[in-house]
Amino acid sequence: MNQIDWSHIVFNLLGGLGIFLFGIKTMSSGMQQLAGNRIKRTFDKLTNNRFVGLLVGLSVTALIQSSSATTVMIVGFINAGLMELSSAVGIILGANIGTTITSWIIVIKITRYAMPIVGIGALLALFSKNKRVKTWGEALLGFGLLFMGLKLMETAFMPLRENEQFITFFAQFGAASFPQILKSVLAGLLLTMIVQSSSATIGITIALANQGLLTYEAAAALVLGENIGTTITMELASIGANISAKRAARIHTLFNVIGVTYMVFIFPYYIKLIDHIVPGGMNHVAADGTRPYIAAHIAAGHSVFNIFNSLVFLFAAGLLIKLVTLLIPGDKDKSDHKLEYIDYSFISAPAIALGQSKKEIIKMSGMVIDMFKWNSDMLVTQSLDQDKVERLFKYENITDSLQAEISKFLAQLLQSGPGPDHAEEARRYLRVTDELESIGDYCEQLAKYCVRKEQQNVVFTESASQGLLDSHRELLEYLEMCMLCFIEEKARNRHEADSRSKSLQKTIKRLKDDHVERLNRGECDVVPGLLYNDILTAFQKIRSHSHNIAEAIIGLK
Repeated sequence: MNQIDWSHIVFNLLGGLGIFLFGIKTMSSGMQQLAGNRIKRTFDKLTNNRFVGLLVGLSVTALIQSSSATTVMIVGFINAGLMELSSAVGIILGANIGTTITSWIIVIKITRYAMPIVGIGALLALFSKNKRVKTWGEALLGFGLLFMGLKLMETAFMPLRENEQFITFFAQFGAASFPQILKSVLAGLLLTMIVQSSSATIGITIALANQGLLTYEAAAALVLGENIGTTITMELASIGANISAKRAARIHTLFNVIGVTYMVFIFPYYIKLIDHIVPGGMNHVAADGTRPYIAAHIAAGHSVFNIFNSLVFLFAAGLLIKLVTLLIPGDKDKSDHKLEYIDYSFISAPAIALGQSKKEIIKMSGMVIDMFKWNSDMLVTQSLDQDKVERLFKYENITDSLQAEISKFLAQLLQSGPGPDHAEEARRYLRVTDELESIGDYCEQLAKYCVRKEQQNVVFTESASQGLLDSHRELLEYLEMCMLCFIEEKARNRHEADSRSKSLQKTIKRLKDDHVERLNRGECDVVPGLLYNDILTAFQKIRSHSHNIAEAIIGLK
């Protein structure tokens, strides 16, 4: 027996695994950047139809080549209030099917082309001035590195085919008995939890099986455990998230745990099915000592398990939701005093981070609109509701805090180097947040004017009071319309916003002109007149800031 060079094996194995993981991450990151906005729009429009959700989850995961990225996005979207748990179930099931594409990519024998693929990808990523071409280069680079890493791992395992100790060690992972199946499942589970990538552990499993160190039965049992192990990523992502996001993570875990449990009990029939549908003997040994058909059997087993399991739970989604609701009871905690949707752990996922920011800004806008509504009663009443005044002042402090926190989050997002589209969107959100905070300041100022009006016993004429109420109502409708521009982000609202803005300008100018006429006729004293003019000036400022929101969303500010 030849002496084994253990350092050579360990170095090749570690280097191969590192290159494989980096390749998966680079390819996934590139594909996410290329498809980021499309994914966000798809999730935004998703209905509660779990069949559609399954197709979306499958497609997104197949595209970005990472079920972990998809499930983490799901946690982010649920936590941001962009998706309901019922919608997430279908996507989770689809993601489990989509992740099996990675094992089929590994089966494709293009290892000999890995080096030129890496070279072309690197050239595009490093030297292209076109952002989209650079991103395609990164994805291609990752694709090539994936196969380079796989080849290195196979090379590392090659000398072990004749080592009795290793043959004895891997012989314990098989399917000769029920305890042996459970041992193999547990090994796959633990390995995936440690590596944090089912794609990597499946790659290792295929590399071991190709070199004859694992039988197909052992590899199939390991892959079942790897399906459970991959749930750790979503569970970790849900830490600190809201209850709905935690429930989504638990659904992912239960889906795989229950599926693997019943598959273990029908394991011999499962193996026979795979061997029947895949050409070539599953444990056939070629002249060079490798097993040429085993990788396809492993990929097929991975796909069949996830497809069958997904179809089972697709029709039992309601029961799954009820079960996780019992396991994780309680209602979503909401508070006006703190950030409800933003989670800094999603800074590296710009589409999710922006979705969280948008929900937080919409929440902030609701408070600002409430403040302006409360101004209406204060403008004309002679006896202020002190509770409402105090509530308005409290809301103004909260909106100041929200503006600071949202801006801090968006600034950190911009510093992380998102793509140009995401960066532009983040800048627009920053502008909207600033404008809303300014409107909140003027709502507070209006309340202070009304407090002064009460303290000085100022009484406006009937026509002046009616003018304030009419212009306030028109301005409130305009503010709500500008926020609708933000929520829908449709450029077609621009012309209506411009038209309403000009109409408001004319209304406020007419009220000021009427006020000057009343002063000239001696129908209004100086003190009430100054206060009335201050209120109209505040109206003018609120109109201006509202218009800035509409223009910022369509890229004019």
